[in-house]
Amino acid sequence: EIEPAFTGGFRRVLDQGWWVEKGEAAHGLTVSFPGHGTLATGLFPSNHGFTANESWLQLGEEWRSVSVAGDPTVRMVGRDSQSGESPRHFEGSSIGDWVKSASPQAKSIAIGSDAAIVYGGRKPDGVYWFDPAAGGFTTSTYYSTTRPAWVEALNASIAGLPREWAYEVPEQWRRLADHPDRCPPMQPLQGFPHRFDAANGSHLSWVGSTPLVDDLLLRQVGNIVQAERLGTDSTPDYLAIAVSSTDSVGHEYGPVSEEQVDALLRLDAALGAMLDDLDRIVGKGRYVVGISADHGSVDPPEQNCLRRVTTPEIEAVLDRVEAIANSHTGNQAELTDKIVAELKRVDFIGDVYTKDSLDRAPESDWKAQLMKRSFRPGRVTDFPLWTNKPRVHHPARYGIFVQFKEGMIFDHARSVHGSPYGYDRLVPVIFYGAGVPSRRLDEGGRTVDVAPTLAALGGIPLPENLDGRALLEAP
Repeated sequence: EIEPAFTGGFRRVLDQGWWVEKGEAAHGLTVSFPGHGTLATGLFPSNHGFTANESWLQLGEEWRSVSVAGDPTVRMVGRDSQSGESPRHFEGSSIGDWVKSASPQAKSIAIGSDAAIVYGGRKPDGVYWFDPAAGGFTTSTYYSTTRPAWVEALNASIAGLPREWAYEVPEQWRRLADHPDRCPPMQPLQGFPHRFDAANGSHLSWVGSTPLVDDLLLRQVGNIVQAERLGTDSTPDYLAIAVSSTDSVGHEYGPVSEEQVDALLRLDAALGAMLDDLDRIVGKGRYVVGISADHGSVDPPEQNCLRRVTTPEIEAVLDRVEAIANSHTGNQAELTDKIVAELKRVDFIGDVYTKDSLDRAPESDWKAQLMKRSFRPGRVTDFPLWTNKPRVHHPARYGIFVQFKEGMIFDHARSVHGSPYGYDRLVPVIFYGAGVPSRRLDEGGRTVDVAPTLAALGGIPLPENLDGRALLEAP
């Protein structure tokens, strides 16, 4: 229980704000773009269109995994040879769009991971994400052909960040990371301090995987607000910060680790500095903050002596699917049934879904109901059956996707999220600031309610046909 260790921004918003401890990402595929898209739009992934981080698509003669944010019609600013990212495949409207629609002079800015794309919406004043190969925070030509001076200044500060990540957790809270593996770990952890090694890549790549960039970013929010002239009048502006270090640290070291405790306490202090800056620049009682997460996380299976699914096991399953497809002589519906039957025989696969099976699923099948909210025909992901080989007949080609059994993850990282189980779905939902009462709830809020609630607190009209609802209203 890390809450008592907070003394900065998290302490302030938990004590003075409205907090649902066990909020819910109420959809089945709990990965980054679907989760952020739902936070930003008040829509489930099936409706906002970013149902996964990648879709299995045919490009020329080849079938492969393609990023949902990828856009070959635009370029990355800072590395023109690289195709860029945009909301091209995004079907919803985000809170950034609602703010701009409510008042043409309003501003909408989003920065952080490339999930910032969904928060900015279609016509923001700026969207920036961290790309080490482009020199730090950058954008694509969908938004602009240049980076503003404040982004360049931020990148210069990032370049000067330390080459070492030291353990700064006070002694009294170090017990929070006591969560030993009961079975041998996937790989031994080196422990603190973590040092940059040029043999493993650039300094920007390394520092971007630590909490140091997010720490700096939150402490620079005041400068961003001033540079963009946010909050200077009665028209509501919007600033989204997509923090990514808790995700990268969780993947690399696990959700309960020295590294994650250190990351969270750094973010607590940085959030406190950010709120102090907002008080000074915008004014106390003149802003609203929403905090949540796109997904949860699971303990590495070794901590509970559970089985970890290996890449060779996944490749063997996909090899069998390829063999079935290559020898099949009937129609596609029959082939789909054969592939589904083969996948159901795999001992680490818990559920196999198609559009037809989701349409037929009873209301009592809670996992299927959650997966309906993560399914959109033509945008089926290869996750978690990731492959390192060319695959003409990956199940995703036939609209088939799977979930592993509870507690099982694959070997691409120490900890992996993405399932419909509670450990991946339950997240905090927090609001703080103007018009927000102080209250703690055990449950009763969903990530799909975050954008509608922020908009309502800001007096921004909501679009029709949202999946979420406003949990609070402006006084």
